[in-house]
Amino acid sequence: GKGELKTELKSGSENAEAIRDFLVNLSICHAAVPDVDEETGDLVYKSQSPDEVALCDGSRLNGFTFKTRTQTDVTIEAMGETISFETLNVLEFTSDRRRMSVIVRLPESMGGGIRIYSKGADSMMLSLLRDGDDDIKQKTLDDIELFCKEGLRTLILGYKDVTEDEYEEWNTVFHKAETALEDRDNKIDEASKLMERDFIIIGATAIEDKLQDEVPETIYNLLRAGIKVWVITGDKQATAINIAHTCKLFKHSMEIMVC
Repeated sequence: GKGELKTELKSGSENAEAIRDFLVNLSICHAAVPDVDEETGDLVYKSQSPDEVALCDGSRLNGFTFKTRTQTDVTIEAMGETISFETLNVLEFTSDRRRMSVIVRLPESMGGGIRIYSKGADSMMLSLLRDGDDDIKQKTLDDIELFCKEGLRTLILGYKDVTEDEYEEWNTVFHKAETALEDRDNKIDEASKLMERDFIIIGATAIEDKLQDEVPETIYNLLRAGIKVWVITGDKQATAINIAHTCKLFKHSMEIMVC
């Protein structure tokens, strides 16, 4: 939203800690790169994924600005305070994993210790959440259903605190997977699964899937010419149907058959 989380965080509401964790997740769990616009001098983000740019902009709008990243740490400005997190591991997003996680050592101002932040497709993340938290899980699912009906793409965010011993034991397994000479990708995936589980849910995001210019007009003209048009999508059913209407693949007078 347009700074609503920042306002609620400042008010010291009962949700303040969850909001902070939500915004920290958005500002550090991504692969975006900060840059400076040569014309305006403003901080801008670059990424292969426009969704990541949108999420970084959203967290900045709410007072948590991603500033810099090195091989060893990531720095943000949170409500005017500069905070650095030591980066221990990055579990990258892939189309098969449908999630990304970052393992960091928290600064002393956040209590220290090791924490993993993760975000991913709701269909994947739901199975990785810890037992319990039924109320917030249901509220999140209800919100996601509404978002999907509006044609928005959704992600679920979560985190988990890890002890030093748990991390060292896991990192040994992960390092062996990273340096494996055979079946490396599969071994990394299996090692990642050992850490990416029992997350505490902290919320969900929804992003508009903007069409490129003149997509609806192009599809409309192709259909008028008698050309068959197929769309392949990995979106949820409600999202896919909404986007099909938006790009004029579907007409409201059509009968839609769901198989």
